[in-house]
Amino acid sequence: MRFRVSGFGFQGACLLCAALALAAPKPQPPLRGQWQGRSARAEDAEVCDRLPDRVVAGDPPASGLRHWAEPFRELPYEVEHQGNSYLSVTHPPSGGIELWANAWGPDHATNRTIFVRRGPAIDRLTSTEILFDGTLIDDVYALDGSGELAPTRGFTRPCMYYAPEDGYVLLCCVCPDYLPGRTYLLPALVVSESGRPGTWRYLGMLKGEPETEAERIREETRRPPRSDGGTLVKLNDGTWRIYLNGFSPTVAALEADALEGPWRFVRDGGGAIRELLPDFPCNGIFPFVLRAAPGAWHLWLTDTWPPQSIWHYASRDGLAWSRFGAQPEITRAAVAGRGIKCLRAYVAPETGSLVGLLAVWGRRRDGACGWLNYMSRMEKGFLLK
Repeated sequence: MRFRVSGFGFQGACLLCAALALAAPKPQPPLRGQWQGRSARAEDAEVCDRLPDRVVAGDPPASGLRHWAEPFRELPYEVEHQGNSYLSVTHPPSGGIELWANAWGPDHATNRTIFVRRGPAIDRLTSTEILFDGTLIDDVYALDGSGELAPTRGFTRPCMYYAPEDGYVLLCCVCPDYLPGRTYLLPALVVSESGRPGTWRYLGMLKGEPETEAERIREETRRPPRSDGGTLVKLNDGTWRIYLNGFSPTVAALEADALEGPWRFVRDGGGAIRELLPDFPCNGIFPFVLRAAPGAWHLWLTDTWPPQSIWHYASRDGLAWSRFGAQPEITRAAVAGRGIKCLRAYVAPETGSLVGLLAVWGRRRDGACGWLNYMSRMEKGFLLK
């Protein structure tokens, strides 16, 4: 199955194109009711250390952006620590919006927190509350072999699920410290009925086949297993599915009858872990899945590190995926050559539009460089009618 978007056709071949020295997007009028924060400027690329450019696969748009209604614009709230790249949005019964993220503070588990911002709208978040920190983790041990819990353990790559009947479920990755190439990064779950401080319960790293597969990776590669997170969804039959990278060439799916597990990989006819995006031309990191409506699933993922582009796939059932028109959807040219990291999205209940949240490298309000949060909207086509 191939999905087409008005004005853009599916590109079957993934050919290497010119390096990312592309023109910035042309200005477009803002949507009615949309946050009108400033868009990225060319001079912003020089205020922080530039990330390396690489060749972009596929059919990159000349402007750096396609399928979105207007350029991504910076949200007005302050970021913390190294910036909050991995955002997720929930809509509580009381109304308004909740924006979830992690803060990776210095040197100790107490500084590695999950927090939420609340407010009436994404551009009017009025409060911030820390929910819990890395001391909640009880299965991540120190690297020195002492058998003690790692004092620097923490959460990263968070993605929050919420439904009134289920409460809050956080899919995240845990590690003894963030030391790429030296420590593992593995998926775990944290739950709460109310989402308030003091109510969160750590379920631990995923039980079942992910444990066995992580151990196989350790033994066969002599490297620590690493996943850059993903997304948790509840299926119509009451079972659960998780989308992850790190256990297949690009993206794999796990399913379980209960959050406690055991978790089982979705497999192909030969019994191997099923690769959901067999035509993806790069490694693929930071996958995010959104079930926007019945029969309308969307997946975004970043190409590689350092990121150069973000790709968008669509599906009717969440398992058979095709590119959402021409891809990639976003390159660094969309933000005047600045670094990009990952995209998260949600459907705004008040407008029915799809809202994208893009992590962009730049100068924070405190003067330091970090990941800033930018927003745009997709108005048509994403319902796959």
